[in-house]
Amino acid sequence: MSAGGMIGGGGASVGGAVGSGGVVSTGGMVGSGGVVSTGGAVGSGGVVSTGGTTPTGGAGGKGGAGAAGGAGGSGSSLNCAAPIAPTGGVVTSFSDWNATATEWGTTPGLTGGVFSYAGGTSTSTVTVDTAAMSLHAVGMIVSGSYAGAGLVFYSCVTAATDTSIQFTIAGSMTCVLEQQLQTYSQRPTTETPPGGCTTSCQNYPKFKPSPGPTVTATPTTVTVPFSSLTPWTAATSPGEIVGVQWQFTNASGGSGCTFDVHIDDVRFVP
Repeated sequence: MSAGGMIGGGGASVGGAVGSGGVVSTGGMVGSGGVVSTGGAVGSGGVVSTGGTTPTGGAGGKGGAGAAGGAGGSGSSLNCAAPIAPTGGVVTSFSDWNATATEWGTTPGLTGGVFSYAGGTSTSTVTVDTAAMSLHAVGMIVSGSYAGAGLVFYSCVTAATDTSIQFTIAGSMTCVLEQQLQTYSQRPTTETPPGGCTTSCQNYPKFKPSPGPTVTATPTTVTVPFSSLTPWTAATSPGEIVGVQWQFTNASGGSGCTFDVHIDDVRFVP
């Protein structure tokens, strides 16, 4: 992972073997800019996951219901009474991607799937680039709409000893990036795996920077402090994380935008 800097104030590819879909989850998402670090051009290849159904939310980041999960996640249950603490805070660098199971991670550690979603006539597709070892999200957003991509966890995660989420991003975009974390209490019971929410769901903790990170072919490291997320309860929220989402929206007054990015080295940091 490339070296990055803390965000103040609170806060990618063609070709490859095509596999079956990952778990579709709720909409969301992204953090503010980080320090541009060294890194190479993003590579090619990938495994395609399924897209989500149209979310009910918009630029505020409230996602919608996803479709049934793919291989590996359908039999999972989320137990936030015994959440997993990822080793070294690492969620995934996608070097652990299993194209057959369409999931990242290895048991008994944290495992999960990938998903995409879009509102209205906007579009979003997601693949795992097995050459660059990254999540590749591509899409187009019409005026006033949104789209996104993310990681769904097959276990509850605790980040109680951490203060921020960190990732790298490379590629190009004309959209604004928003960060979201899925929490068990806001994940609907109708999702796969199900969360604990039955009504007024998907109000996930989020942070929408202005401006967002500068995205180029060279990976930029972005760090988003939990304290910048809203709503966020320090006593409970870190122990019920069940997913990470990146949502793309138009800039204020924008007529539409596009994104073609690679996201990698997702982790929680002290």
